[in-house]
Amino acid sequence: MRRAPPTPPALDATLAALRALADPAVHAGLTRYGIPNARAIGVRMADIQALAKSFGRHQPLAEALWDSEIYEARLLAAFVAEPGALPPATLERWLLDLDSWAICDTLCFHLLDRAPEAWDHVVAWAHRPEELV
Repeated sequence: MRRAPPTPPALDATLAALRALADPAVHAGLTRYGIPNARAIGVRMADIQALAKSFGRHQPLAEALWDSEIYEARLLAAFVAEPGALPPATLERWLLDLDSWAICDTLCFHLLDRAPEAWDHVVAWAHRPEELV
């Protein structure tokens, strides 16, 4: 018998869960890796991945997390977004919002490589002038 997928919490509860995992040392260390920390709260990637695993895939939550503009929320969005449910407009908007290699890599390695709709755009993206597209 298959278990029902977990129901992810609302955005406010998700952001509260991220804030509960925050570590000032992690926040301070982001700049050492060239990651802007003005919109970061300082959560380890392993904690973000564990949180994502407990939520499962949920596209509306992913979009709300992305819109929060919080660094770790955007990382979490890459793990909870549904690869087959990414509207082209969302893909484009997320690409234009990229502000660090860390978010770009997380999107590419944990979401876009599994999203059929992304593969239709790879050639066009490769010729774009933006650094992180």
